[in-house]
Amino acid sequence: MTLDRLLDRACQNHPEKTAILSRDQNLSYRQLNNQVNALANGLLALGLPRGGVVAMLLPKTPAAVVTFLAVIRAGGVIAPLNLRLKPDTLRVAFHHLNPFAIVADAMYQPLLAKHLIPHHPHCRIILTGNGTAGHVSPSPQAPLALDSLLSRESERSPSPNTGENDIAYLNYTSGTTGIPKGAITTHRNLIWNTRGAVEMLKMDSRDVHLCMFPIYAHPHEIFCRSLYLGGTAVLLDSMYPRTIARVIEQFQVTCVMAVPPFFRSLFPLGRSREFDFSSLRLAEAGGVYSPPEMCKEFEDIFQRRFLPVWGSTETTGIALATAPDGEYRHGSMGRSCPGYEVTIQGPGGREAAPEEAGEMVVSGPGVVQGYFNLPAETDATFHRGAWHTGDMVRKDEAGFFYFLGRRSGLMKVAGLKVYPSEVETVLQGHPQIEEAAVIALPDELRGEVPKAFVVPKPAVTLDLKEVRDFCRVQLADYKVPSQIEIRAALPKTETGKISHAELAQEALDALADDEAKSLERRVHAIDLKILELLNARVELVQRIMSYRERNDQPLYSTLQGNEIIARIIEENKGPIYDEAVEEIFRKIIALDLLIQP
Repeated sequence: MTLDRLLDRACQNHPEKTAILSRDQNLSYRQLNNQVNALANGLLALGLPRGGVVAMLLPKTPAAVVTFLAVIRAGGVIAPLNLRLKPDTLRVAFHHLNPFAIVADAMYQPLLAKHLIPHHPHCRIILTGNGTAGHVSPSPQAPLALDSLLSRESERSPSPNTGENDIAYLNYTSGTTGIPKGAITTHRNLIWNTRGAVEMLKMDSRDVHLCMFPIYAHPHEIFCRSLYLGGTAVLLDSMYPRTIARVIEQFQVTCVMAVPPFFRSLFPLGRSREFDFSSLRLAEAGGVYSPPEMCKEFEDIFQRRFLPVWGSTETTGIALATAPDGEYRHGSMGRSCPGYEVTIQGPGGREAAPEEAGEMVVSGPGVVQGYFNLPAETDATFHRGAWHTGDMVRKDEAGFFYFLGRRSGLMKVAGLKVYPSEVETVLQGHPQIEEAAVIALPDELRGEVPKAFVVPKPAVTLDLKEVRDFCRVQLADYKVPSQIEIRAALPKTETGKISHAELAQEALDALADDEAKSLERRVHAIDLKILELLNARVELVQRIMSYRERNDQPLYSTLQGNEIIARIIEENKGPIYDEAVEEIFRKIIALDLLIQP
């Protein structure tokens, strides 16, 4: 089975059923299939080779879904790019991909003219909207209008003979530094991941899906499940709680996939009963850890189970999930989904015992084969078909997994292990704290110490001493944050995760500022000491000169000035250059000539 065959099946079984719902445009499965065929034929007419890469710079619209599926149907590889990347970073991404074509929103034409066309003059550019009007392109091949391609090309399905092991798309990680890695995702990966999620979460064709992830982060999650089931996908590119609540009510959304902070933003609206959330039956939260207190609060407000999951780009989506019924553990990430084997690797590579901490390793047909054009990065984490996640977890006797922290984020305080997520969980359990993040700070005595950033709940004034006392009740002394900083909000990535990297950089910058000020004070103290020594030297020279029988002796020593300087330079251990020492002491010796006994 392939993704384009899923579309064929859905079109045959439910041609007039709504496939895509949005505030501006709705598409039935027949309309979606026709547009996909037209664009696929257009790309093939332009010369798209089998396996050719087509980049995508589009907002979350029906055109993005059509483009994604059309490239796949034409036998190409779709590469959705982050709309918020800086121009220089996009230029590097274009170089990395060397795309045959790019489908972009018209607003990006100036950016493409500057960063894509000069280096990739043969790349075909397809723009949405009126992007081709009134512009002169420096490319020998002028931009094409997407609407024009859709209207003029045949709606008959092409026959590229795509196989399940063919690459469908490059699923880029949501990295916050450098160029994100493109996970090589096949049709087989997509089908197995979708099937596992559907079975685990007990979804069916009646479901209406709203995925709040950006179009460039796990974009298949936006429509793959509904396509697999013959259901309906809702497209919404807004993070305003009222807008989201209105869409859930208007379109009778049954399944929402988002990061935990998204659901938290709906709490006030859920309490006020201003909107009708009765259609919502699956609240699936991934991307970041879901604290037990937040899960309970959601369930109290909405009267349905909160469903934490764990997934990644490398596993093509969720590999652990909380089922909507049956056993449940607050604070866990759930159990492994069908089609995934999840193990915990302890010290020495052995399998960890129950409740023992270790690195999570995931294998199965949903795990990708590696990263596009990055063999070293692939070899570092993929071994014999398994992906070593870098996440430190434990598993209980019932098979539920619990996140402890990133292996790279593990800090050692005086040699003792501290997982930031453990401290964050305790802080988030404080009744007056809305959000918390913990990072490691360098410390001269203990190596590292935890620092916490907390956001208080509305209309609350936090007592930091009381917060520390709260932590001491539940944590060992060395795990209690040495510093707690109150913030009005925490920085977030595009996908809604707390940006620990940004917080760490801010903290290190602050430390550097403190260190710089300390060093400045020390330099000032040394300057004063130098002044004191110069005055003491003058007094000594004056005494020497008073003892001389011949007052015309210009120096305190019988040595010549050059000899004095040479003797001093011999003792120079650096880092000051000898030339600088010479210049400084020539000025000092010159003072001797001004001294009168």
